[in-house]
Amino acid sequence: MTDAPIAAATAQILNAERSPAQKPVVKTFF
Repeated sequence: MTDAPIAAATAQILNAERSPAQKPVVKTFF
């Protein structure tokens, strides 16, 4: 289950892109 953290991070990024309220949080990571 090494891919679990990667999958979780990818899901968080995709969810953040869908919800405008979390977009500033995503931009902080990039």
